[in-house]
Amino acid sequence: MRYLVLFFLAVFASPAQAVTFGPKTPFDYAALIARAERASKSPYTPPGNDHDEALKTLTGDVASTIYFKSENALWANEKGAPQIRFFHRMTWFRERL
Repeated sequence: MRYLVLFFLAVFASPAQAVTFGPKTPFDYAALIARAERASKSPYTPPGNDHDEALKTLTGDVASTIYFKSENALWANEKGAPQIRFFHRMTWFRERL
């Protein structure tokens, strides 16, 4: 419980570290295809590490309290298929894949 409190303090204590999202928009398959076509015609730009400062403050103790729910694994409900589990970026894993 102590680690959970520390995690929330680390994440929510400073407004500068708050994660902000864009406006909500309904999913549109045609817009997704158009976005993919536009992206395919431009050079690759790697994603930035926009939360690097927040990741530096995430200690190993706090990071160990974050876990992935097995029922959300890729192919979790497929019989015989390997389950792929994802993990959060943290101090040692800052780069996006």
